[in-house]
Amino acid sequence: MKAPARTTWQQLALLRRRTLFALGRGSAAVRPQSANTPALARALAGLRGRIPVVPPAVRRPLAIAINLILAGATLVVVAALAAGLGPRLLGYSPIVVYGGSMADSIPVGSIAVAEKVLPEDIAVGDVIVFYPPATSANRSALMHRVVSIREEDGQRFFHTKGDANAAPDPWEIGIQGHGSRVVYSVPYVGYFVSFAREPLGWALLLVLPLTYLGIGTLKRIWAEAPPAP
Repeated sequence: MKAPARTTWQQLALLRRRTLFALGRGSAAVRPQSANTPALARALAGLRGRIPVVPPAVRRPLAIAINLILAGATLVVVAALAAGLGPRLLGYSPIVVYGGSMADSIPVGSIAVAEKVLPEDIAVGDVIVFYPPATSANRSALMHRVVSIREEDGQRFFHTKGDANAAPDPWEIGIQGHGSRVVYSVPYVGYFVSFAREPLGWALLLVLPLTYLGIGTLKRIWAEAPPAP
């Protein structure tokens, strides 16, 4: 009795089974013993043999030093983010202090946090942030204390002085719209914020933690990698 002709789908299924069987036999014949070991792990295992072993007496102090560096970098990042972004989220303006005219109360390197206020809400004794008049040679923003207030035709004029300066400023400031009044300041944090804003600062603060994490990952891979065949 003649066997019935196979359909096209049956022929394809038979061809697939034969192909898989042939591949299985061939792969079993040529597969190396270390095929189950990931290629990266094998490469790292070979590389590990070429790297000098760190003596135990040095390993612990080195690990402590690396942890301290990472912790310091993390603190700088957290301080920079908290000082730079925190006040902005609450509607305040963080300002890094570069000048020494307020050194007696707000030293150089501090970060001052200012709020927007109306001119009528500014009182004697407040520290305000302003730009000197056009007649002044200094065009940078200043942070001085209000020592007196004069009103003329409904407008208020503020006489200011730096706490570390011997004499008051030779001008009066008229504020249009809103002014900036310092709410509080944090000493020396401005150094970290200023450094974090620089490209070198960002590079160090990012590269150091990432390098540490990368070394830890490679160390775990080396420890878990089986010996090379």
